[in-house]
Amino acid sequence: MGFPKGAAHPNAVDWEQRLQEIKEMDLGDRFVPDGEVISKGQRSRRHLRLECRLCGETKDYLVENITSGKSRRCTCDKRTKYRDIPRHITKSLGDRFDAAKQRCDPKARAMQRRYALEGISVEVSREEFIRYFYERYSEWQIINYDIDRINNDGDYELGNLRMVPRADNLNNRELTRFTYFRGERYPASALFDVIVSAHPNFSYSRDHTGKLARSGLTGAEIILRDKLRRIRKRRRPRA
Repeated sequence: MGFPKGAAHPNAVDWEQRLQEIKEMDLGDRFVPDGEVISKGQRSRRHLRLECRLCGETKDYLVENITSGKSRRCTCDKRTKYRDIPRHITKSLGDRFDAAKQRCDPKARAMQRRYALEGISVEVSREEFIRYFYERYSEWQIINYDIDRINNDGDYELGNLRMVPRADNLNNRELTRFTYFRGERYPASALFDVIVSAHPNFSYSRDHTGKLARSGLTGAEIILRDKLRRIRKRRRPRA
């Protein structure tokens, strides 16, 4: 003997009660107009007409999408949400927000989810992220600077985010190797410029200097190695 049909079925839904629940929900920019009822469409799907407070447009939505929060925002709001921000700024910051979300997504590919494996997450919405940087930094900084977490062990949240030049961002990475020169601590990638400013005859390339610094040599040791190499080169007998 099967289940009874209609309202007596165990999974039957009281659609009038569901309508009242929807009216009490936070629907964002939309609301249920007076007199609207839940209607039955194809494949027994239920629909409800909502109206937008911003543009006045009414449209049918699946009840399951309304109750799950998928129908909170009208397309007119999506078009005007960043109307006060230049489009290229919105795109630049939006792309970086998407990259952060991907790095923190445990379902992403292994090479893209290293932050997720460390328990780091994005604790800010896309709109908050974009407006936070737009209101605090110039257009030039937004285009040319990197977004950096102040505490590398912390999440992507407003109090832990800033914009810094690329060199400063590299220096704040956990993988950055440091060395010493004249009692000062420098990242390996920045040592070449420091040495050349003090020793114009320094002959190693930037890449080779960084490689030696990352291997554990100090600035003084690298300069000495360069001097000995040049001395040996001068003493080398001619063929």
